[in-house]
Amino acid sequence: MNNSRVLRNMKVFIVDDDLFCSNLYRHSLSQTGLENIYLFQTGEECLRNITMSPDIVLLDNDMANMDGLQVIKHIRNRYPSIHVLMVSARKENHIAVEALASGAATFILKDGNETAHLNYAVNKIISNYTRRFSLSKHIKTAAVS
Repeated sequence: MNNSRVLRNMKVFIVDDDLFCSNLYRHSLSQTGLENIYLFQTGEECLRNITMSPDIVLLDNDMANMDGLQVIKHIRNRYPSIHVLMVSARKENHIAVEALASGAATFILKDGNETAHLNYAVNKIISNYTRRFSLSKHIKTAAVS
């Protein structure tokens, strides 16, 4: 499976109560070729739509009612294959440690360079998907031969 096909099939949820940040992340990710990007303003909204089976959830930590750490725990309990990327403006180390311990694939600090860090993390995930699908195609071909 080539990269463009992976990009067309992947679904990304962006969960942030700050619409400026959400739109910034969406624009940045769409520049990589991702097409199925969904925006949610609350953790509850994300969880209500989680059956859409996103491949990646980009999740802000600081949201009202249900913070990002709570959302990660819900996702991890039922959908462990989803890649969760946590973003936060909070610089306290314990937030990053707790996010990673809860199952986040990475923690991205909102420091003005978050779109570069986000693109790097997402490109790594895309590369792994592409390799995995390419490998499974070769295994199937070898099994048929």
